[in-house]
Amino acid sequence: LACQCLKPATTPSLVPSVAKMMSCGKLRRPLAMAFAATSRVMHPMHLSSTSSLAPMTKLEPPTLALNSRSALAGLKMCSGQRTMAIANQQTLQSEHYPENMACYQCSQTAHGKGCFSTQGVCGKQMGTSALQDVIVEINKEIGQFANSGKMTPEMRAFFLESMFSTLTNVNFDDNRMIDYIRKGQALLAAAKGESKSVADFTPDADHWLEVAEQYSQAARQKNLNPDVFGLIELATFGIKGACAYMFHAEAVKKQAQHAYPDTEANEVIDGLLKAMAALLEPTKHDLLAVSLEVGALNVRVMKMLSDSHRALLGVPSPHEVSCKLKPGPCILVSGHDLADLKILLEKTAGMGVNIYTHGEMLPAHSYPELRKHKHLAGNWGGAWWEQHGDFKAFPGAILMTSNCLTAPTRSYKDRIFTAGPVGWDGIPHVQGHDFSQVIECALHKAKPATGQEVSTHAAEKVMVGFGYETVESVTDTLLGAIKGGQLKDVFLVGGCDGREAGRQYFTDLVKQSPDSSVILTLGCGKFRFNDQELGTLGESGIPRLLDIGQCNDAYSAVVIANGLADKLNVKMSDLPLHFAISWLEQKAVAVLLSMLHLNMKNIYLGPNLPAFLTPNLVKALVD
Repeated sequence: LACQCLKPATTPSLVPSVAKMMSCGKLRRPLAMAFAATSRVMHPMHLSSTSSLAPMTKLEPPTLALNSRSALAGLKMCSGQRTMAIANQQTLQSEHYPENMACYQCSQTAHGKGCFSTQGVCGKQMGTSALQDVIVEINKEIGQFANSGKMTPEMRAFFLESMFSTLTNVNFDDNRMIDYIRKGQALLAAAKGESKSVADFTPDADHWLEVAEQYSQAARQKNLNPDVFGLIELATFGIKGACAYMFHAEAVKKQAQHAYPDTEANEVIDGLLKAMAALLEPTKHDLLAVSLEVGALNVRVMKMLSDSHRALLGVPSPHEVSCKLKPGPCILVSGHDLADLKILLEKTAGMGVNIYTHGEMLPAHSYPELRKHKHLAGNWGGAWWEQHGDFKAFPGAILMTSNCLTAPTRSYKDRIFTAGPVGWDGIPHVQGHDFSQVIECALHKAKPATGQEVSTHAAEKVMVGFGYETVESVTDTLLGAIKGGQLKDVFLVGGCDGREAGRQYFTDLVKQSPDSSVILTLGCGKFRFNDQELGTLGESGIPRLLDIGQCNDAYSAVVIANGLADKLNVKMSDLPLHFAISWLEQKAVAVLLSMLHLNMKNIYLGPNLPAFLTPNLVKALVD
C-alpha cells in the first residue's frame, strides 16, 4: 500500500502539530487515498516506534491541468446514473431491456472502474437502473422551474424522495420506479399548465425503458469531453446525497415544525434544483463551481438535519450501548431515519417488544427522547454490508428505513419490511407510519430472542453521543491539552463502510494513532474500530475515541473544528486536523463537496478513487 500524505498549512506555535498519517504495506489490495488538499510534501513519519506502517510517499499529481472552460465546449447531453445488480431479484421483461449496465456511482464498482455487465454489485437490475435514469432526467426538467416561481411543495417533495430512491442500496423495486416516473411527468405537466394527472401517463415498462435508452452511459458520453462528463456526474451524485439528507430533515420536521424555517428549506431545495437544471445546459455553466455550490448547499442541509434531530429528540449526550439481545420479542431497525424509530418506539410502548438499532441507527441511543423508552434495548450487529449475517442471526422482525439495503436472503426475507424511499420487489412496504405489520411479525410470526445470539460485531458495549455540544463543554480542557502538548493531532476517521479488504487501513490508523491524538468518528465506518479501548487523553479524562454520530453528523465535526479555530484565533485549515474518509456512495460525495467548499485541508479518501473522476478532475480537486 502506497498512501499519500501532504504537509498541512502552517499551524500556530501553540499547536505543535505532528500531522502524522500512515500507510499499510500488508494489505492485499491497494488503498488509493487522495484529495490531499495541498501540494507541499511533509517528512514521512511513523505514528509510533512500534508501528508496522510504512512511510508515506509523495503524491505525484497528473501532468495535465483541467481547463474547465474549454473542456465544456461540445457537451450537450445531461447526466444520469448507472446502478448494479445481482441475479436473485425479479426483473422487468422487455424488448428494450438493456443488454448491459454501466454503473460507477459507488466505491465498490467492479475493478474500481465500473460495472459493465448484466449484473453489478449492489443489487439493482439493469431495468431498474434504466428507469432511474429517467427519474434523474425528470428532476432536471423540474429544476428548470426553480427560477420561475412555479415550484410547489409537491414538486420539492417529489424531487427529494425520487432522487433519494436512486442512491446506492436504496430502492430495487421496478414498479416503484415507474410510479415515480408517472408522478414526475404529472408534476411537469401541471407546471406547464397542462391538465394531466398521473393516470394519463402509461404504467407500461416497455415505454419507459425505451425512453431510458437515450440516457444510457454510451449515449450520454458519445463525443463528450471525459472531464466534463465526470464533472456532470460529480455534481449529480452530490445532489443525490444532499437530497437524501434533506429528505431525512423534512421527515423529522413533520414532527418538529419549529426545527427550521420553511423558507430556509425551500431556498436550499430550489438551489439543488437549479444545479440540476444547470446540467441540462453545461456549456453555460462552470460545472466545478456548480459542484462546489452543491457542497455549500449540503452544509446548510446538514445543519437543518442536525437542528431537526435536536428539536425533536433533544441534545445528544454520551451513553453506553449494549450490543447483546435480551430474551423476548424484538424488532431491528436499520437505515438512518430517526423519526421512524421514534414513532415505532411510541407505538410499541408497553407491548413487551424490544427495539434494537443496526448500522447507522446506533447514534439513536445518544438522544434523550429516544433512550427514555426503556424498550430501546441496544444495538445489534455492525455495518450495512454485514447485514446478511446480522439479519440471519437476529430472530425478530426487521425494518429498513433507508439505505443501505442488500438482497434479502431466504433466512429472513419473510420478516423484513421497508419504509420511506426504500424498496425491494416482493418485500412488504410500510405506508406512512403504519408499523402494524412489523409489530405483528415480531409478536406472532418471528421467533423471540433467547439472549444467546451472536452478531458479526464483537463488542459487548460501545459509547455514543459525543456531538458538538458535548465536545464544546470540554473546550477549555482541550485547549489546555493543546497548549500543554498532550493533544497534538485530531483525526476524523469515518464515513461509509464497505466490503473491500483495503478498508482495514482505517482500523490500522486508529489502532496505531499516537496517545497524543483524539479520534472523531461518524458513519458506519466506525464499526471497524469502535470496539477498541484507546483510553483517555492524558489526565484530562476525555476519551480518545469520540463517536459524534451518523454520516450526516459531519456537521458536528465542522462545528467542533470551527469552535477550536475560533478559540485559538486561527483558520480552521490551520488546525492539526486530518480527515481519513471512508466513502461508499453519493452521500459521501455530498459531504466531500461540502468539505472542499469549506476549504478543509488534509483530506484522505479511500479505499479507492471515484471511478467517475478523471485524472484531470482529481488534480483540479487536489489543487
